[in-house]
Amino acid sequence: MKSCTRCGAAFDGPGEICPHCQREERERADWQVGTQDLQGKVPDTPPQIRRRPAKPAGPTATAVPEASSVTVGPLSGAAAWAAVLEEPEPATTTQAPSAQEEVEEEEILADQGMTRSKFLTNSILTVGGMIGVGYLALGIRYLFPNLSSTNVALQDVGPTSGFPVQSPTLKVIQDDGQPDGVYVVNMGSHFLALDFHCTHLNCPVTWYPVVAGVGRYICPCHGSQFTITGEHVAGPAPRPLYRHQVVIQKGRVLVGGIIS
Repeated sequence: MKSCTRCGAAFDGPGEICPHCQREERERADWQVGTQDLQGKVPDTPPQIRRRPAKPAGPTATAVPEASSVTVGPLSGAAAWAAVLEEPEPATTTQAPSAQEEVEEEEILADQGMTRSKFLTNSILTVGGMIGVGYLALGIRYLFPNLSSTNVALQDVGPTSGFPVQSPTLKVIQDDGQPDGVYVVNMGSHFLALDFHCTHLNCPVTWYPVVAGVGRYICPCHGSQFTITGEHVAGPAPRPLYRHQVVIQKGRVLVGGIIS
């Protein structure tokens, strides 16, 4: 395998130039002879012809003679060059759906009682409705308390002496068989039980006693803040913390379900 000294294409065979260049040399000589016969002299340069760029030499490249749809074997001289120059460019066509095919497709859909535009419109409305219902359910879930939890049985979370005044204490109760967190607050004159889920997106809040000098429940997700009694004071939460039922009985603190 070697490279043509003229065009650089890789080829096997005798000589220093590839078969394509050898054929071009022969055609050039025929053109010069034919032109000299017709005009009595050889022009300085032959007419320019279209040539396919040669492939660069490489380990797997092979020289392939250029194919032509014009047969120039019987021709010689200027006639051969004219045939090469007049060779048309290969046409490329892209088949597109015809208007008749589109009409037939519309007729099929119409026979089934639905046009293309109506089908697309119904599909969009259906998907949009499903998304809207999902967001509505989420909004109801986070804007309003879970009323089913009002039926949660009272649960003992400890003696009243175990809850310091003005210091919320996190306790765990069972709600429909699932553990739930409740902040029990001894306000001195009465007790409060606050659900520890933020009313924005249900993240668990944490009590920080030194915030703003009076303490705050703070949501770690989006920064909502609540006072010691659960009132909303900052952040995106739409309402105060949910309150649980709380009963003092025989010196014990009993906590039930959400009441507001």
